[in-house]
Amino acid sequence: ATAKSSAKACCSDGKMVVGCLNWSKYDPIGHIMLHINLPSVKSLELGPNETEFTSLLMALAFANWQQLEQVTLRAVTRGAKQWTQFFTALQGKRITSLNLSKCKFSNNVQDLANFLKKADRIASLNLAECELQDNFAPVLGALLGHPTLKHVDLSQNSLGGECGKSIAALLSKNSSLASINVSSNRSLGDASLIFESLASNTRLRAFNFSFCVANTPAHANSIGDMLAKNTVLKSLSLVGCSITKDGGAVFRGLTNNSSLERLCFRANSLDRAATEFLILALQTNMAIEHMDLEGSTSNLSLPEVCMALAKRAKPLDLRM
Repeated sequence: ATAKSSAKACCSDGKMVVGCLNWSKYDPIGHIMLHINLPSVKSLELGPNETEFTSLLMALAFANWQQLEQVTLRAVTRGAKQWTQFFTALQGKRITSLNLSKCKFSNNVQDLANFLKKADRIASLNLAECELQDNFAPVLGALLGHPTLKHVDLSQNSLGGECGKSIAALLSKNSSLASINVSSNRSLGDASLIFESLASNTRLRAFNFSFCVANTPAHANSIGDMLAKNTVLKSLSLVGCSITKDGGAVFRGLTNNSSLERLCFRANSLDRAATEFLILALQTNMAIEHMDLEGSTSNLSLPEVCMALAKRAKPLDLRM
């Protein structure tokens, strides 16, 4: 009775934190075994401890957790064999959220892809800071026709050109995604491919491309064309994308956009010609509500900005 009560105590609201305050009372295997017959467990969190990871493998493989939905691993670094066991153990679970941020499993991307192909309930996937490279492309391929996935975070990895092509295909063919964060993957190849696919996307609401390279006139034009054609995107982040030449194309597209509410354009560089399109966008685009231009406005005239804002029919949160 005492063991059962202790198990329930660290699983309040169906959430089990492996390594919780009650952890010191039991050996790791004994602690995990306390939860075997608690089918109400819905969420698991795990820190960077080898013994905890081994216990989690046991739990996922043997526990009767039919309601398990959310799995979070924090900065776990283990061998390829253990990661294979982990992704295999996830098979058949009703996972809706998988957070592996800062975990190192780059040699097991195919195991992750195999899991995702069958994970028909997953809605959120966080793989930020996992040291992923271009061999990650098979995972993106597994997501192409995924019916339930809504949020993907691939930020702060080292994805390259092949993954850039796969991201473009994902934007073109996946009809469930609502947000994608690919920021701080410095070189995703030809950014034009990604924004050309985004132009015809009818579901995505937020796209974070910050600190990815888009430094050619073709890139700027593709972003502008996307803004002119896309009718559903609400938030776009382009911080530090090295947009200099033909940056005006971005704001030319914005003048014809009726859906975007938030644009973050910090740490780029607008020449004088580009600022003219920016002023026009400020005057004519009533959908935009928040615009951050900090570090990009050395050629922008403050009196012109004030005059443009005075002509707006709706308020704008503008940061310069």
